[in-house]
Amino acid sequence: MGQKTEKPYNEKGHFVQIPTVLFVLLTPIELMVLCVIIDKTNRVKKPVSQSLFMALTGRDKKSIRQALDSLIRLKIIKKGRVYQDGTLYTVDEQLLKNMVERINNYHNPVTRLKYSDAIRGSVSTNTIHDFVIKALSNTSIDRDSEHYE
Repeated sequence: MGQKTEKPYNEKGHFVQIPTVLFVLLTPIELMVLCVIIDKTNRVKKPVSQSLFMALTGRDKKSIRQALDSLIRLKIIKKGRVYQDGTLYTVDEQLLKNMVERINNYHNPVTRLKYSDAIRGSVSTNTIHDFVIKALSNTSIDRDSEHYE
């Protein structure tokens, strides 16, 4: 008798790979919204509705709108055609790749946070790390660049 083999994760559900360095650039809700958009554009290229964002992220419309606005300002996504059942979004994968590479150039965690906040501030999106930067500045984490190597 043949042995039953387990299906790989990507056949059991929808999985999106995100570089962990994006955690310093995006808020958790922005990451969730980006994952939904990547999943929909990679699999089915269909419009995404507010209701679907709400169902898949567990967040309210206002939070989703703010996350979409930030992702658009950061030029990570582009808003496409609006349909009756949702909006078509595209991800600028090259820009995303370049951002990840630039952030990865900084091995010091505090410098990464400062650089990420500078990117957000340059496009009039709220900075997200002010408190953490102040808390970690001049600590062993700030002085030790080995944390990310």
